[in-house]
Order: sequence, then C-alpha cells, then structure tokens
Amino acid sequence: MSLPVYVFSEDEYLFLKIRVLCEKEGWTPYRITKEEATLPLLVWDIDTSEGQKVFPALSHDKVILLSRDDIGNTARLPITNKSLLALLRGAEEGAPLTLDHAHRVAHIYGETIKLTELEGELLSYLISRGGECATNEELCAHLWGGQASASAVNVYIHYLREKLELRGEKVILVRRGKGYYIEPKFLKGGRTC
Repeated sequence: MSLPVYVFSEDEYLFLKIRVLCEKEGWTPYRITKEEATLPLLVWDIDTSEGQKVFPALSHDKVILLSRDDIGNTARLPITNKSLLALLRGAEEGAPLTLDHAHRVAHIYGETIKLTELEGELLSYLISRGGECATNEELCAHLWGGQASASAVNVYIHYLREKLELRGEKVILVRRGKGYYIEPKFLKGGRTC
C-alpha cells in the first residue's frame, strides 16, 4: 500500500527532495497549495516567502512541521535526506522506540540503529524503567557493577543521543538531581520521573 504524503510548501527544491525520497519508498507525494481539512500525512513548511510563519490547524492524522528557525516540534531546515526519510518513515510507522536486544539494534521512526554492547545495555535499562529516572549511580551499578564513574555514563548517554535523535527531538532526557529517562512519547504508555 502506498503512503500518500501531502506537502504544503512554497519551496520548490524542498518539494522535489521530498518527492524523490517518497518515490524511492513507493509512497505517493502530492503538492497542495491550500490547507485541506484532513489528510493522512501532511508535511508542512511553515516558512512562507513573505518571511512569516504559517502554522497548520493540526487536525490531520499526522503532521511533520519544517522550519528554518528553531521552533519547538519542528524539524530544522535545511534537512538531510536521511533525517527527512526518518521523519516520513516515522509518520508511517509511529514513533515508539524499540530495542532488539539480541541483535543490538534500536528502531525509531522507521530507522534501524546499530548499537554497541554497552549502548544496548544502557538503552535496555532506560526503556525497562518505563519513563522513570535512573540515576548515574544506578546506571554505573547496572552497566559496570559500580566500577565506573558518572562521566562514563555521560559519555554513553551522549553516544546514544547522537544515534537516536535523528529528528533533533530529545529521546533521552535528564532531570537534575534525579537522573536520565526516555521521553515518554517514545515509550508505549510511558511515565515520567
């Protein structure tokens, strides 16, 4: 089944880029010039030629917002093909983060991410917490039997963030004085600490 992708943008280059990526995936891109009532997937470039921002009503099933400015819940333009494809795949497949522990790969937004053994263990532990915080001490005890420093945890958190945060969205968050946790929207029914 072909995923219909509707693109609302004045940027010809951006539309062509989306069209090429969609066609490679077997999806059908459509360019629209006015907001439609409801669409299954809408890619909306909120920057207009007049330099103003136009925000959609968000009544659509799935919306991907693009902007040249750093605005919450928007992907930053210019965007790489890999990141744009991850956005489109994620809209098709859903956002939850999954981990195939046996093969040491994570899946997010339709992307498969290879992990090292320690990265896999760290991610597995954070996912198992269900959105609750895990302190540096807990993570050191779980990963290294207490034989490592907090800076080792910070380094591996950094590695995971680089691999998982394809859209620029924060997947692993930190709460001062409490620890690290997975953003609940990436967990099925997750909680926060």
